[in-house]
Amino acid sequence: MAGLLKLIAALIGPSMLGIVGDTSDIYRLFNFAGDAAFYFFPILIGYSGASYFHDHDYLDNVLC
Repeated sequence: MAGLLKLIAALIGPSMLGIVGDTSDIYRLFNFAGDAAFYFFPILIGYSGASYFHDHDYLDNVLC
């Protein structure tokens, strides 16, 4: 999902099709949503790994 949001932002942004400018609200929204998913991705992987190995889920999230 994050990759699709980044793709849409790249396509409609000023570097490809130029439909919207880089200060446009929709461009900034797609960019923000795509970056937020990649920002929290290590925490999701840590939680998933802790659940798989039957470890302390929240403690492993703090360590990630």
